[in-house]
Amino acid sequence: MTSKTIALSGAEIRADYSGGTNAWLRNDGTTTVYASTAPGVTAGADGVVSIPAGQAAAIYGACGTVYLLGTGSVQLVGSDYTACPFKTSAQGGSGADSVARAAIEAHAADVDIHVTADEKAYWNTLSGKNELDNPDFRVNQRGLSEYSTGYTVDRWYISTDKCKAAPESDGIRLTATAALTSNTHAFWQNIEFPLAPGKHTLSLNVSEVSGVWSARIRTVNASGDYVDSYYTSALHEGVNKVSVDLPEGEYISAVSIGFNKGTEAGNSLKLAWAKLEGGSLATPFVPPDYAAELAKCQRFYQVRTTNDIDPLDLRPSMRTITDIKAVEGGYAYVAEL
Repeated sequence: MTSKTIALSGAEIRADYSGGTNAWLRNDGTTTVYASTAPGVTAGADGVVSIPAGQAAAIYGACGTVYLLGTGSVQLVGSDYTACPFKTSAQGGSGADSVARAAIEAHAADVDIHVTADEKAYWNTLSGKNELDNPDFRVNQRGLSEYSTGYTVDRWYISTDKCKAAPESDGIRLTATAALTSNTHAFWQNIEFPLAPGKHTLSLNVSEVSGVWSARIRTVNASGDYVDSYYTSALHEGVNKVSVDLPEGEYISAVSIGFNKGTEAGNSLKLAWAKLEGGSLATPFVPPDYAAELAKCQRFYQVRTTNDIDPLDLRPSMRTITDIKAVEGGYAYVAEL
């Protein structure tokens, strides 16, 4: 591990270091500094990290060289570790400390995480594509506060007489309706086009849990016949995951969450999000844009004021419609899997 202080002039500079694969940077100035592993640093560009005054960030895989843009100075620590080597509290009387404290106080009462557009754009480059629709359960076109059977929040459904699903402001709560003597899976999302053989990872963020719950990746063969299931261990609070390396001829058709023997009626699991992605790593979850996610979900379910719309005129376009039924506010066009 090595450490050095780098003065910035406002022009892009190259900073070389030794002592580790990753470069940790602390911004000791009073304005935002931008950093990248490649030259041509531009705010908001792919791969460019934004470091606000008084804060620190890691440039993973820098391998001895980073490019910096800004004014003031930064402290650089080269390290092979992922843990931040800097203290996170802002103390003292420097300009950076004052800016940092003011930024914190401005959001002291907020319950949500606030990031800049630059930071979100960068995080998107680190995160693998999520193959699940409505992964944070925010799209709820059916509009109920609790479901006991069938489709619930968009693209997710529950099996009859196994559990209830209640969407909440920051996720969804599943509650067992009866004690079980065997394992069962109750909360599902089928995948429209089964994912190809290779490495895949399912991760889930559990906010609360009572009882014994688990999640699985379900696979089929080319004919659509069930082949196997790959399970997480018993779900605990925080991020849980299971990774698989599927052989040729085996495809992912669904993921599900269920509860195991020993779970009592009333035991519950609260999920903040779920993610299925290619590769063997569980990369950071990036909340999807609501409007874009709604459009994806409307491929399977849409509510319209009349029941005589030509399917060719529906926007977004839908799969083959299997049912049109009266619901509160109009008619539901259904094309669920």
